[in-house]
Amino acid sequence: MKMPQQAFPAIGHVFHSSGKQDYYRSLLQVQNPNQYYVITEEDINRLFLEFEAKGVTHSHKRSVEYIITMFLKEATKENNGRYIFTMKDLKEYLTLIRQSYSPSFYRKNITYLKKLFRIAGIDLAESLKAPTELNVDLTIVTVDDIKSLIQLVDSLHISNRFEDWKRDQFITAMLLMAVSGMRVSELERIPLKEIDIENRRIRLNTHQTKTRQSRVVFFTYEVQELLEDYIR
Repeated sequence: MKMPQQAFPAIGHVFHSSGKQDYYRSLLQVQNPNQYYVITEEDINRLFLEFEAKGVTHSHKRSVEYIITMFLKEATKENNGRYIFTMKDLKEYLTLIRQSYSPSFYRKNITYLKKLFRIAGIDLAESLKAPTELNVDLTIVTVDDIKSLIQLVDSLHISNRFEDWKRDQFITAMLLMAVSGMRVSELERIPLKEIDIENRRIRLNTHQTKTRQSRVVFFTYEVQELLEDYIR
């Protein structure tokens, strides 16, 4: 059965899986078991093992765990230690994600669910397609935005809700990321001694970047002075 693309672009064709899924269904104690797709704890553990074996970053692994946990909570119900869902459940869940979250988060859901479905023997993995073109978020961070954030931090500091060291650390880290383009997960992996303050640059090694590709980033004279003050 072919699903209307304009009604639900993520699903192209609908397949009923055989083999592994047939065995899972034979163990269900529900009416019309053939309408259900089944995921086991073993399937989930195998998915996490794949990412572990690839050596993905901790933040990446946490992202996968969050998306899978969210799917299991919102789109499935438990049946004798297994998670079951119907085509209708999946469609409603993906519609909710597409309407409530960013296009990039929707795309991540499609990517990780496809991997889980392949492991579980669910043929829907071949039917899920992330949109080739997504709405682009044109929001940009301006100098005024950064000034406003600094003012907010200063007000929290004045009201004794931010300690001195926390204020200094937050503003230094925020401005360093703003001018260099580093992610939070990248900055937190860099020992202070590896920051070349004199030449205003930072070399990110493969184990420090999300993409596993080394690169060099640079920062401004203003941030250089801020870093020197922070270190003192």
